[in-house]
Amino acid sequence: MICVCCGSKDFKVHLSDLLSCSSCGHITANLDLSLLNSKDIYSINYFQEGEYLDYFRDRSCFEKNFQKRLNSLLKYQATGNLLEIGSASGFFLNMASRHFNTVGYEICEDMAAYARMNFRLDVKSIDFLNSDILENTYDAVVMWDVIEHLARPDDFLKKTYSVLKQKGVLALTTGDISSFMAKVQGRQWRLIHPPTHVHYFTRSSMITFLKQHGFEVLSIQYPGYFRSVRQMLQGSVINQNQKIWNFVDKSRWAGTPIYLNLFDIMQVIARRV
Repeated sequence: MICVCCGSKDFKVHLSDLLSCSSCGHITANLDLSLLNSKDIYSINYFQEGEYLDYFRDRSCFEKNFQKRLNSLLKYQATGNLLEIGSASGFFLNMASRHFNTVGYEICEDMAAYARMNFRLDVKSIDFLNSDILENTYDAVVMWDVIEHLARPDDFLKKTYSVLKQKGVLALTTGDISSFMAKVQGRQWRLIHPPTHVHYFTRSSMITFLKQHGFEVLSIQYPGYFRSVRQMLQGSVINQNQKIWNFVDKSRWAGTPIYLNLFDIMQVIARRV
């Protein structure tokens, strides 16, 4: 195994089933990542009764989060061509299309079809790495909560660099495994769940990762986010009792957005140099 952030081959066991790079501290799931099948993992079941209880019912929460992320991006890039990797149902692209000419890539065909049908967005259900995109085409590329899912995030970053224009902006979010919350919770940290999350960045390894691939880090922030009551209760004791859970899930307040900031999610803005 070679570290995707710094190229080191020296790893040590971390939290029993993860591997930590001895050089830069980047952490990877101890799996053969070449065997992961993204089409199978990220089917519609992933978005309904999977990692997300119901992605569509929680639209209002996602849109609140995406509006905040869009506002941050607009401070660095206000218009032009924007590409989103992992665009899901198109909630972000739909909002971004008021400012940008947009294109999305989403591996789940059902989610891509939803975006095309409901928002008339150009969302392609193919792997971004296999796409035929001209170099120096985009002013901005975004990856919201995506990079931790990718078996080869270094390959995605190389391609991202090539499709961005000179001084183009990359914006992404991902968990920070060096955060206070992650350190306190250890292996119980909610963002550790291979095989869907397979890369765990620290603030330091993220900076190394981006610099290694030709990006200048402009900003790293730790914004809060909105989650629905039902999503926050997923996996809790309440969720284990079917009668109580049915009552909660059908209640009028199940979809109520709750703002939370555990300071363990990085929002990164970088520029191609």
